[in-house]
Amino acid sequence: MSGAPVPLGRRLFAEGLGTAILVATVVGSGIMADRLAGGNQAIALLGNTIPTGAILVVIITILGPVSGAHFNPAVTLVFAGRGQMPWGEVAPYIVVQCTGGIAGTAVAHLMFDLAPFAIGTIVRSGPSQWLAEAVATFTLILTILGGLRYASQAIPWLVGLTITAAYWFTSSTSFANPAVTLARGFTTTFAGIAINHVPGFVIAQMIGAAVAAGVAAALFPATTVRSVETMGRRRVGRWVGKADGFVRHRRGDVRLEKLALSIHCPLLLQFRKIKSSGLLNFDFSFHALNIAVSWLGMGTVRTPAEVFGASLQLARTSALCGVMLDREGAHT
Repeated sequence: MSGAPVPLGRRLFAEGLGTAILVATVVGSGIMADRLAGGNQAIALLGNTIPTGAILVVIITILGPVSGAHFNPAVTLVFAGRGQMPWGEVAPYIVVQCTGGIAGTAVAHLMFDLAPFAIGTIVRSGPSQWLAEAVATFTLILTILGGLRYASQAIPWLVGLTITAAYWFTSSTSFANPAVTLARGFTTTFAGIAINHVPGFVIAQMIGAAVAAGVAAALFPATTVRSVETMGRRRVGRWVGKADGFVRHRRGDVRLEKLALSIHCPLLLQFRKIKSSGLLNFDFSFHALNIAVSWLGMGTVRTPAEVFGASLQLARTSALCGVMLDREGAHT
């Protein structure tokens, strides 16, 4: 995968396709499980659960590098709120997710010789169901954000396993996705929901997502993960300018100037590579950089011990920059 940004059109296609495959799996496996279970609801639910968790692992793995593999308006809104995608892309993402989900219902129906759409009639309403949806969505979003912070390569499995578990520990069987909920409102089969009960589920899901985002902010202190487009090139330029300028702030102090040149030059090269490469995702410790730059640039570093401390901060930041560039380069 190259570091070049993926065009919006391709990302939208991936989101719509992924959501369609997800819903086709949920609805189709529900129909198949219900027909084969002989009236045993536990067996039918198990037959619906396993394919859903499995397909999530697959589509997130193959489409994640294209669109981020949201397939869920709640995920999209949380990412936008965290500054990890532009707000201008939120509406297109949600539209294709909902459209793809409804298309997935139609495909599942057609595979089982049913009419493409039927207005959902299965009752799923009331405080316990709404609480279950809030809990399911909370758990899903917290899992995603925690995974992104500490185990990004495991995200497909984390999401698949979370939904598999939530099918069984929530009374609503864990819809946890407004686009999927809407799509399931157009089927009367095992996985369906009464169309007039969709809004209650969606509201509960959004509340759960918002709470999860707040809890994640407290539990998982974020490193700076921003797209160049989200931050704006001016902001990147300011960071580069700050790094580039601190030598000039202390010009005339031979000791600090030599230290700055020995540590700052590799750091600045990393910043310039990141700025010019067009990488969509990079994270490193701007906090450490800002501390060190402030120490050196504002004249608060005086003793050899303080100089050494500042140098360690800069060396750490430079190393992190290099690690991220190497990591991105491994995918090209």
